[in-house]
Amino acid sequence: MRIVSNTGPIIGLAKIDRLSILKDIASEIIIPPMVHRELLGKTGIESERIDNALNDFINVIKLKPLDSATEDALSDLDEGERQAIGLASAFSKDIGLLIDELRSQGYWISDEVANLAKDLAGEK
Repeated sequence: MRIVSNTGPIIGLAKIDRLSILKDIASEIIIPPMVHRELLGKTGIESERIDNALNDFINVIKLKPLDSATEDALSDLDEGERQAIGLASAFSKDIGLLIDELRSQGYWISDEVANLAKDLAGEK
C-alpha cells in the first residue's frame, strides 16, 4: 500500500527515531511539495533523520490542481494538509493517508501512547 503523509507524523516519528516504521508498512511513502518544504525547514535532531528518509524512501509528488468542490471542503486546513489530502484523493485505490490535526494544542502524545509504541517496537 502507498501512504500519503502530512508533515506532523513524519516529524513525530523522526523525533523518536522511528521513521523506519513507515518504510516497513508501506510500499511507498508520498508527500506533496508543501509538506516537503515544511520538512526541509525543520531543525534539531530530527532534521538529519528526515533528510535521510527523503533521500531513501519518501517521494515528493506534485499534485494536479484540486477541483473547486475539494478546495471548498479543505479550505479550513493549512496548505500542507490540503495538498496531502488532495494528493491522496488523486489515487483510485491502495492508498492510505497519514495526517494529524493537533496544531491548536501543540504536538503531544501521552506517556501511555509512547509506552505502547515502545512495546510494539520491542523496546522498554
